[in-house]
Amino acid sequence: MALIPGTQIFSGSSRDKNPFSAVLQAPTRKTYSLTLARKLIIWFFVAVAIAGPVVLALHQARSVSLQAEMDKVTSYALDVQNRADMTTDQTDAGIRSLAQSKATDPCSASQIKLMRQIDLSSSYIQAIGHVEGETMICSSIWGNRESFNLGPVDFTSKRGIKFRTNVNFPFDPASKYAVIERDGYAAIIHKQLPIDATTQEKDVSLATMWLDYGQVYASKGTIKPEWIKALNGKKSIQLVDDGYVVAIVRSPKYRAASLAALPKTYINQRINELTLFLLPVGLVCGLLLAIAVFYLIRSQSSMQAFLKAGLSRNEFFMHYQPIVDLTTRKCVGAEALLRWERANGEPMRPEIFIPVAEESALIHSITERVAKLVGKDAQKVFAEHPDFHLAVNVSAADFYAEDILQILHSLKEATAAGAGNLMVEATERCLMDASAAKSVITQIRAAGVQIALDDFGTGYSSLSYLDAFQIDYIKIDKSFVDKIGIDAPTSYVVAHIIEMAKSMGMKMIAEGVETEEQATYLREHGVHYAQGWLFGMPMPFEEFLKLATTR
Repeated sequence: MALIPGTQIFSGSSRDKNPFSAVLQAPTRKTYSLTLARKLIIWFFVAVAIAGPVVLALHQARSVSLQAEMDKVTSYALDVQNRADMTTDQTDAGIRSLAQSKATDPCSASQIKLMRQIDLSSSYIQAIGHVEGETMICSSIWGNRESFNLGPVDFTSKRGIKFRTNVNFPFDPASKYAVIERDGYAAIIHKQLPIDATTQEKDVSLATMWLDYGQVYASKGTIKPEWIKALNGKKSIQLVDDGYVVAIVRSPKYRAASLAALPKTYINQRINELTLFLLPVGLVCGLLLAIAVFYLIRSQSSMQAFLKAGLSRNEFFMHYQPIVDLTTRKCVGAEALLRWERANGEPMRPEIFIPVAEESALIHSITERVAKLVGKDAQKVFAEHPDFHLAVNVSAADFYAEDILQILHSLKEATAAGAGNLMVEATERCLMDASAAKSVITQIRAAGVQIALDDFGTGYSSLSYLDAFQIDYIKIDKSFVDKIGIDAPTSYVVAHIIEMAKSMGMKMIAEGVETEEQATYLREHGVHYAQGWLFGMPMPFEEFLKLATTR
C-alpha cells in the first residue's frame, strides 16, 4: 500500500519654502533645466517602478519555461532509460533461467515450455530461443517447427554477450529487431519498445545507446553525435544547442544512456502564453501573476497531472505476488502490489510514479485507493482461508498519517481479517523517528495487524537497532538474495542478516527468489518464507487464489 511590494513614491525637493516662489521669481533657463531634469528623473523612476516587475516577471517566465522544458525532456529521457533497463533486466533474467536449467536438449519440449513461460511473463521480450551459430533453432513462438537465420553478430561485449542490432524477421519484415545472445540462448527485442514513450509533443527526439560501443540502439527524430559526446562520463547532462533543448541520462545499472530533445520553439510558445497574462497587469498584479504562474507550472508537472487523471479514471488496480513457506512450498499469503495502466494502455512502473506521489499530496489518495482495492479483491478470502495473510506497503508519509489506523480498520472490516491476517510492510525510513515509530507500531499491532520491515539492509538501520521495535518480520531485499552463490564480498551479507535475525527471534521473508539454488540456500539457513519469480509473478487476485489453493 503506497500507503508548493511596496509602492515607491518619488518626489522632488525645493529650496523654496514659499509654495508660490516659482511664480514670484523670474524664470531662468537654469530653473527650467532643473525642473525638466527633476521631471525626467521622476518619470524615469515611475516607469521603472511600473515596468520593473513586469520585466522581472517576463525574465522569470523565460527562466521557468526553460527549466520546465529541461525537466520535461529529462523525464522523457528517464522514461526511455527505464524502459531500456527493464528490457535488459528481462532479457538477462530470461536467458539466465534457460541457461541455468542445464537441459541436455536445448530444444526439448520442457525447454520450449520454459521459453514460452519466460516470453509470456516478459513485457519487452518478443521471443526467446536457442541459437546455434547464426541460426535460431527453436523458440518460444515456433517451437521446433521453424528456424531463422539471424545473420552475423554485430559486436560482442566484454562479458561475451553477442549483439545483432538490425535483424529482420519474415513475420514482421517492416520492423527492425535486436537479438541479444548468451550461453546458446537469445532474446528477440523490438527496437522501438524503449523509445515508444508517451510524450505530449509529436516532434520529440528520443534515443537509447550503448556507451561502450558508441552505437545508438534505437532512435527517432534528430539525434546529433555532438550531444552524445557532451555526456563525456557524466551521469546526466542538460543543454541547449542549435535550436534544441536536450537531456541525456545514464543507466544506473548498465553501460547505456538515453536521450530526449525538443525544439526550442516550445520555450518560445510557453513564453508567449505567459506574456499574454503578464503585460496587461500593473505593478502589484504583475508580480503576483508571475508568482502564480510559477507555482501553476510547478503544480502541473506531467507525472502529477497523470497521477490525478489516473485516480479520477480508476486506472489503478492490484496484483498479488505469492509468498510461500520454504519448507512445505505451500502458499501462505501474498504481497499486494499497486499497478497502473493508463487509458491508452501504457503501463506505468511503480518506481517511477510512487516517488512522485510521495513528493506531492497524492500519496494519501493512493493509499486510500489501495485499501479499497484490496478490500474489494479479498473480501471473502480470510473466511475461506483463515491461515492466509496479505501484506500491504505503507510509505513513510502515511505511516504517521492521522488516519492510518482508520484505514487499516476499514481494510480489516472489508476483508473480515482476523489477527495476523493483515501485514503492513514499512521501510526503514518509517523508523527514523524512533519514539514516534514505537507508538505507531504499538497501535498497529494492537489492531491485530503485523509489521514487516521491507527492503531490509538498503537503508540506515541495523538489526541491533531494530531490537527497540516490535517488528514481526524482516524482508531480505532482493539485492542480497541475488548474491547467493556468487563469490563476491557482498554475497556473505545475507548470511549475516539471517543469523542476526534468528538470534533476535524475527521471522524472515526473502524477496526476489528466482532460482532453486537461492531457495535451497535460504531454507537451509533458516529463512521461513519467500517470494519471487520462482514461485509466481505478481498476478490478479483470482489467479493468485487459484494458484494458492492448488499448490
